[in-house]
Amino acid sequence: MATTSPSSCLAPDRPVDAPVTPLAGRYGRKLPDLPPLESDDEALLALGLAAAIPDDDLVDGGEAARRIDWSLMFDLPGRQAAQRGKRIDGRLPRALVELPAAITGEVEREGYRSLAGRDLQRGFGLGLPSGEAVARAFGARPLDDDELGLRQAHGWTAETPLWLYVLKESQARGGGDRLGPVGGRIVAEVLIGIIRNDPESHLAVAPEWRPGLLRDDGAFGMAELLEGIGA
Repeated sequence: MATTSPSSCLAPDRPVDAPVTPLAGRYGRKLPDLPPLESDDEALLALGLAAAIPDDDLVDGGEAARRIDWSLMFDLPGRQAAQRGKRIDGRLPRALVELPAAITGEVEREGYRSLAGRDLQRGFGLGLPSGEAVARAFGARPLDDDELGLRQAHGWTAETPLWLYVLKESQARGGGDRLGPVGGRIVAEVLIGIIRNDPESHLAVAPEWRPGLLRDDGAFGMAELLEGIGA
């Protein structure tokens, strides 16, 4: 994940509230000034409907999964290994692909009930570039057809919508456990930009500050932070 300042290839006049990944949420994003993705409404809706995870591939964590236990999310010393979530793979739970009418209202086509389809259409309507175009602008090697798997599975021949590209990139380049070069850089630059522009953040108030809970090897992460506050 990049931790450098935003690249000069980011256009200052194109702020976009872009859906990045289900994990990253929606960030106010300044995207590269690149040509928009070429596609059509029918193809995007079909791709959105195809994003459902089979019902038998979901696991109900039960009541325990609804309690905050930090050791389930982070590896902490003296505790069992953290509980890993499902790997990112470009799919959504069926409940998000078949949203109820109470949420969507009446729709002309079933494809409009899919959150994936809505995100794909929204990115297209905003003129977002394809994931491959962003990768090239970032100097990263774009995913190939085998890594994307869209041409073989769905007959998709255009370049990939950015939202879906970030998910497939994580699957292909990060083993589904972390974001890849495009997704990671988008998230990192947004978070770092927020901190740098916050006049009350540590970077603004005490730029020389360094965490005092370092491990013996000099590293500092969530485990050290949680230990320090007694979580």
